[in-house]
Amino acid sequence: FKQKTAYEIRLSLVGSEMCIRDRVGIFGGFEFFYNGPARERLVEQQQAQAELQQQQQVATQTETTEPGEAPGAAAPSTGIVTREQALTTSSATRIAIDTQEVDGSISLQGARIDDLNLRQYRQTIDAESAEVTVLAPINTQFGHDAFFGWEVQAGDATSTLSDSRSQWTAAEGSRLTPSTPVVLTFEGGDGRAIVRTISIDEHFMFTITDVVRNTSGAPLQVRPFGTVRRDGPPEHYKNLPIVHQGLIGAFGPNNNLHQTRFSDADKHARDRERGRVGEDERIQEAQGTGGWFGITEHYWLAAIIPDQNERVSTYFDSRTEDGRNDYRAAYRGQWRELPAGGEITYTQRFFAGAKRYELLRDYQAGNDTPGTQAIPRFDDAIDWGNFWFLTRPFFAMLHWFGQTFAGWGIIF
Repeated sequence: FKQKTAYEIRLSLVGSEMCIRDRVGIFGGFEFFYNGPARERLVEQQQAQAELQQQQQVATQTETTEPGEAPGAAAPSTGIVTREQALTTSSATRIAIDTQEVDGSISLQGARIDDLNLRQYRQTIDAESAEVTVLAPINTQFGHDAFFGWEVQAGDATSTLSDSRSQWTAAEGSRLTPSTPVVLTFEGGDGRAIVRTISIDEHFMFTITDVVRNTSGAPLQVRPFGTVRRDGPPEHYKNLPIVHQGLIGAFGPNNNLHQTRFSDADKHARDRERGRVGEDERIQEAQGTGGWFGITEHYWLAAIIPDQNERVSTYFDSRTEDGRNDYRAAYRGQWRELPAGGEITYTQRFFAGAKRYELLRDYQAGNDTPGTQAIPRFDDAIDWGNFWFLTRPFFAMLHWFGQTFAGWGIIF
C-alpha cells in the first residue's frame, strides 16, 4: 500500500482509507496541482511539529481549565510518565474493560475512559506484536481520553458538579463486559449526587447513562458536558494531505461535517500564544441538535455522541500547555431543571475504535442495537476525499467484490 504504516489492516477495515487511497492515483494530476500551493506551508507545519515533539520529551502536564472543567480551578502539574507507569500507579482506582474486541480500564478519577487497546489490531505485521492503543492516560506522552460531567446553576452562580478530576466510587470487583455494565457513584455534597451506568457493546461503543439526584431543599438547573481530548499528535502521526487526521464531527444546525487538521489546530494554538487569537476563541463552534464529534487518526476514531434530541453547543479547540498542544472536541448540553428531592436521567454514547465501514454504517442507521438512536453522517468519519461522489460508489463496488470473493485481487 502507498501509506507507510506498520499496522496490520484487516479486510474489513475502512477501504476508503486503504484501497481507495491507492487508487486515487487516477486523480493524481488534480491532487498534485490542488495541493501544490500548500507544499511550503506543509514543510513549515512539519518543522513546527518536530519542534513541538522535542519539547514534549521534557514537558510536564497541566490539565487545561476550560468551561465544563471546574472554571478557575488550577490542576496540579504532574510529570510525564510512561503509559505502564500511569496504569500501575492508578491500578487500585481502575475498573477493567474486557471484551473480545477491546481491553483496558476506566479511571475512577473523573470516570475517565482513558485506557483502551484493540485486541484484533497489532502495531506491526507480527501477530505477536503489541496491540494498537487507542486511548491512554492524559499524563502520558501520547495521552488521549474522554470524560463526561455536569454543571450546576443555583441562582446566578454556575459551578461544576463533576469533571475530569472528580473522585468516583464503584463496587469492588466491578468489571465492564458486554454482559456486565458497571455502576459508578459520585457524591457532590449539598445533597447532589450522580449515579453513572456504563455499558459496552460487542465492538467499540460505550453507553453512559447518568442519573443526577437532588436531595437538597431547593431546585437546581443542571446541564451535561463531554470532552474528547488528546495531548500532542498520535505516536505514529504523519501529516498526509490525502487523509484527514485531527478534529472531526457532524454537528450544528444541519449536522454538517466539520474537520480541523492537527496542523491547523497547532497553528491555532501558536496564534493564541502570540496573541493573534482570543483566549476564549474556538477553532470551530456551532449549536444544533444531536450529531457527534471527536478526534480521528488514520484508522482510529474517538467520538462522543450526545443524545440526538439534545440541544448542544459543540466546539473544537487547541491550546499549548507546558510545551504540548492540547486538542479538544467538546460540547455542552441544555439546561434542565432538577427539582428538590427529584432526579433526571441523561444518556450519551462514546465510540473508540477502528473505523470499519460496515460497523459505522450500522451505527449510523441505528441498527447496532434495537432501540438505539441513529447517528447522522457517522460514516463520514472515513475520509472519502475531495472526490467523495466518485470514491463512495467506487468503494461500494470494491467492498462488494471483497465481501463476495473474500478479496480484492480479482478486480485487479
